[in-house]
Amino acid sequence: MSRKGDIREMAGYVGNSAAHVATYHEEAEKEVGVYMEIVSGIAEKRTWNEREIEDFKERAVRRADSVIKERIKRGDLNEKEFDETLERAREYIGEFVKGELKANQDT
Repeated sequence: MSRKGDIREMAGYVGNSAAHVATYHEEAEKEVGVYMEIVSGIAEKRTWNEREIEDFKERAVRRADSVIKERIKRGDLNEKEFDETLERAREYIGEFVKGELKANQDT
């Protein structure tokens, strides 16, 4: 797959996982683990430049935002909790970036 394709795929998985973790969606714990194994495997195959890392973060946050809004729409989450929940998702995404992408960053 292309670098852009890898970024899109990883961002989708990480954003989805971040939303589940941020909303304390316990039923998704196994799913999150599987997703993160897939993403870690993709991330370690390449080195990443700063532009790619920023693109990844933006895409992952958009995915998390979308999943959280869907949970609000379904009634699984209170709309008043959106900002706090999205912030937790951003923190999860940031930790992934530090641990996986920055570790394999171009210098």
